[in-house]
Amino acid sequence: MSMLSKPAVLATATTIRTRWRSIVARDKGADKTSSYSAKDARAYCWPLRSLIASLSLLLALALYNASHADAQQSPTQAPITIAIFSDRQLSADQWTAIASDVETERVLSIPALAHSPLQVLRGNEIIPGIVVDRSISVYLHGNCELAPRAAFAGRQATTGALGWTISRHGQLESFAHVDCDRINQLLAPRIAGMHRDERDRLMALAITHVILHEWNHIATQSAHHAAHGLTKSTFSAQDLMFPSTQPAAPFRHGQ
Repeated sequence: MSMLSKPAVLATATTIRTRWRSIVARDKGADKTSSYSAKDARAYCWPLRSLIASLSLLLALALYNASHADAQQSPTQAPITIAIFSDRQLSADQWTAIASDVETERVLSIPALAHSPLQVLRGNEIIPGIVVDRSISVYLHGNCELAPRAAFAGRQATTGALGWTISRHGQLESFAHVDCDRINQLLAPRIAGMHRDERDRLMALAITHVILHEWNHIATQSAHHAAHGLTKSTFSAQDLMFPSTQPAAPFRHGQ
């Protein structure tokens, strides 16, 4: 059974209070004795029975309206939980930044994802048996600590997509993958002179943009890409660092 909404409860309480005050006011205007006759008692109890009947009707109507509103709620407005798992430990500041960026950037960059209440959870903090309406699991692969280019000296360049989803039997599953090593290589030339906290903040934003791109695929159940923004098929370092609709040097998403 749906709980009464706050407006419904307030409306019901206001109506009851008004009816009760009218009874009390009429009662105060009458002469009182130390006892009542049976006739007086019946005359006094009738408004109480009427009040109880009215209260029952109001509660029934409020319950019906609340349940009807729940039934009419669009599935896209059901709360969604994004659970993020990482190969390597992230700092508390990185977790906070990712959760904040996902909430903010989904509204600015992909409004279609902005209609549902959202919570972002760390995968290692999820309590067994938790129940959610809808969920997406995100896996961060590789090193999600943004490192200067020198850290990659002598290492073979990583190739592949920034992020991807899995299609099974024509259905995009609610699992998204993000390659932090790939993001690292793309952003390394741009971070010279940055402090650690600035690099962490930038990496969180880049991860968020890839998450939103994959989330849009899952939400729409489509591999379609737009011409601009975070839903386009090619990403550059600029697309990861700043929300932008300007043409950028192409990086093939899913290459």
